[in-house]
Amino acid sequence: MKILIVDDLKANRIYLKSLLGNNGYQTELASNGDEALKIINSVKIDLIISDILMPVMDGFKLCKILKTQKKYSDIPFLFYTATYTDKKDEEFALSLGADKFIIKPTDSAYLLEVIREYIDTESKLNSNQNLIEDDSEFLKLYNEKLVRKLENKMLELEKENQEKAKLINELKKSHKELKIAKEKAEESDKLKSEFLAQVSHEIRTPVNTIISYSNLLREELSHFELEEVEHELNILKRAGNRIIKTVDLIVTLSEVQTGTFKIQPKILNLFDEVVEDIFLEYKHFAIDKQIELKLECEDKFVKVFADKNSLIIIMQQLLDNAVKFTEKGGIRISLKQTVSNIIIEIIDTGIGISGKYIDEIFKPFFQEDFGTTRKFEGSGLGLTLVKKLCDLNNLTIDVKSIKNKGSKFILSIKK
Repeated sequence: MKILIVDDLKANRIYLKSLLGNNGYQTELASNGDEALKIINSVKIDLIISDILMPVMDGFKLCKILKTQKKYSDIPFLFYTATYTDKKDEEFALSLGADKFIIKPTDSAYLLEVIREYIDTESKLNSNQNLIEDDSEFLKLYNEKLVRKLENKMLELEKENQEKAKLINELKKSHKELKIAKEKAEESDKLKSEFLAQVSHEIRTPVNTIISYSNLLREELSHFELEEVEHELNILKRAGNRIIKTVDLIVTLSEVQTGTFKIQPKILNLFDEVVEDIFLEYKHFAIDKQIELKLECEDKFVKVFADKNSLIIIMQQLLDNAVKFTEKGGIRISLKQTVSNIIIEIIDTGIGISGKYIDEIFKPFFQEDFGTTRKFEGSGLGLTLVKKLCDLNNLTIDVKSIKNKGSKFILSIKK
């Protein structure tokens, strides 16, 4: 049994061909009524399934032509449409001689059942005795259908245009609101940056003055051998440095969070431009605490593409913690490389971190020992800044630690 599928949409033709082919039917395909007539004139067709709205020749005209020609009038003709869905459309289709009017989409099992009924028995064929044969009457009704369909389409388009216009107005309003919000956010960021810069200046200036004068006093009083005064001046200096470090930390973290921290990656000799300078800077801190600070380097000519300022801040924060939390033993800085990464390790024999807190250490203000009676000073923001700078520079930071034995921080830089 061969079925002719007439539909201008390729997807619909393929769907019906697959459905019918899987159920044992052969198929012919046409994209409009004109193509369908050419096929029918050359191939024996047992049933026609046709859409209505198609270019060149639509389904109504195709049905009218076939049902008024004796040699084709007995071929079952099924309309399968998603466009003409009104009851009057169905009545008009049946008046042209169509045998069945099915609205898309429909259940495939039902469609197959209808097809089997019309192929297996001739009694199902349209027995309507009032078929439209007069061309003028057909054209009148046909044009009425077209006009009504065009009117409905115009109404649909007008409704769509109104909805689009409403959507455009809403989008314009949203865009305006977003623009205002963006401007306010930018102004807020600007004010925040100005505020932080001002606060930093207002705190650093008097503190630097205090530190400078404490150093001057130490020099002037050094020949008097006043140990108690020397001790108190050292306390004053350490307190001042602590304030400045805290202010620098807060300002830098705020810049990173607000997106005002600028990175300028370039090719660096990692040992000469970063690691060695940091090692020498912290050497005297280690001597003051009577702990050992060692530097191990496999290759002093390692080149990386990175932001120098970010790397310096990251290493400073990690070494600040290593010196602070190491009371005995020492700290080791290791620079080495793998096939794909440059690795900087900072390893200490300090107090370590409890396993349950490892996942928490990069969170703001986290400190394993907290409260006003805690043994170690610090804001709890250093490792937060380290993590954010690593994320900003596409670096990886990992940590391994055993409580009361020490910690290892591993910084990975992609080659």
